[in-house]
Amino acid sequence: METQATVKEHVVPKFYWKKFSDDKGFLCVYDRIKQAFFPTTPDDFLYRKNAYETKWENADERWGDFVLHNHLEKEFGKRENCFNALLEKALERCVRGNNKECILDVSEKELFAEMVSNIYLRNPDVMRALFTDGSDYRTMELYEGVTTLFDICGWGSPESLFEHAEKEGIFALHMEDSPIRVMMRDLQKMSLTFYTTKKVRFMTSSKPVLIKSEKQRMYIVFPMSPHVVALFTDNERFASIDNTTREIEDSDAIRINQLRFLSEPNEEQYLVARDRHSFDGLPYVESTITNMALEAHII
Repeated sequence: METQATVKEHVVPKFYWKKFSDDKGFLCVYDRIKQAFFPTTPDDFLYRKNAYETKWENADERWGDFVLHNHLEKEFGKRENCFNALLEKALERCVRGNNKECILDVSEKELFAEMVSNIYLRNPDVMRALFTDGSDYRTMELYEGVTTLFDICGWGSPESLFEHAEKEGIFALHMEDSPIRVMMRDLQKMSLTFYTTKKVRFMTSSKPVLIKSEKQRMYIVFPMSPHVVALFTDNERFASIDNTTREIEDSDAIRINQLRFLSEPNEEQYLVARDRHSFDGLPYVESTITNMALEAHII
């Protein structure tokens, strides 16, 4: 029996939003373009219809509307179960951990790197930026062979098939040079520190993984919950606190939240938090935020 196809495909996985929802299951969202707040649920927030599907173009109608309909969405779902279990464990350890206790073991750290990479790369804007113009695969003998096969069988054009293969290739864990594998290796080379707060709650955004370059050093900020944020960096000064937790001052937590305002509103439109109080101390006039240094505040 065929299962019903998923049309409502979430750009950011629902399990992640649930970490920021309140006791009634709602998120507090600030729209930076409209400069207005609105409540929503993880199920209803930031999804697109058939976001990861590739429509068959100029192909025989017998193939249906989409190439391998829902295949990528199903693959995401399989990995999300693992990601959610790991995130739950990491959050629990961060809350009860001390400065010397390692939060993740080697295999968990690799899975954590995969989770962060997956959430970053599955953004449709990021995926489009990784697409080629098709010139690479059109010069391959395989392309000519598949085109000939489609012509002989009267199936139309195989262009959509190759376009979908590019999408799948972004997340191909078995390919050493796939974008997700490359990003995972880069993250695993970095120090990873978990920061907790006293009163101020961390917020996240429609692009949860924030990448910031500063003084030729890379900083990747990933809010895990209103109480914990993960920081990857290649700054050697963080090596001594790799894989441990640190509690930071409320003022420093606010500065980390303010980093979300450094991007243009049309690039990172929505800020997401547990409640309105999470936005206390943040400016709603974008021009008041200037570039801020991370290193000076959280080591």
